[in-house]
Amino acid sequence: MKIAILRDSIPDNDSLDELDNLSEAKFTEKCLAKNHDIIQIPFGSNISQVINDIRAYNPDVVFNLVESVCGCGALSAIAVQLLETMGIPFTGNPIYPQIISADKGVAKRVMESKHIPTPTCLFKKNTEYILKAKFEHASIALDDSCIMSFSSQEEMNQAIDKKRADTGFEWIAEEYVEG
Repeated sequence: MKIAILRDSIPDNDSLDELDNLSEAKFTEKCLAKNHDIIQIPFGSNISQVINDIRAYNPDVVFNLVESVCGCGALSAIAVQLLETMGIPFTGNPIYPQIISADKGVAKRVMESKHIPTPTCLFKKNTEYILKAKFEHASIALDDSCIMSFSSQEEMNQAIDKKRADTGFEWIAEEYVEG
């Protein structure tokens, strides 16, 4: 079977998350290469090149490892949409859940509409919060300093604004649940 591993295009200023994606692709290739013909295709900003690379290889299936496009996690849905449009079987979610899961606010509203309990984003005194990038994967720019307590809604908003200024990402504060 011919399998294409679609992965992030790794820029020169690669971060730990991007290097992790490359490691995942290499591991997947190593595991699958025992019984299949494998190629890795980086998914970058030149969509025409990605399409040409996929068509040239003509895979039976694509192992989709794309986590970000042009450094943005929410844009990983472009890879899914492309594969669906091309009619190529692929691993991972189809487009609708991909888009829903890319925005933590939308995902929270969908879960709440289905009566699935989720941590609150509303300010409450004596509560720990975790600051998360709204449109990125959970680990992007996340560290122990993201767990905070606030004395007011204003203080929480200031912390969110600071994270936005420091990273260029939109952020949310969500009640911290250990585990």
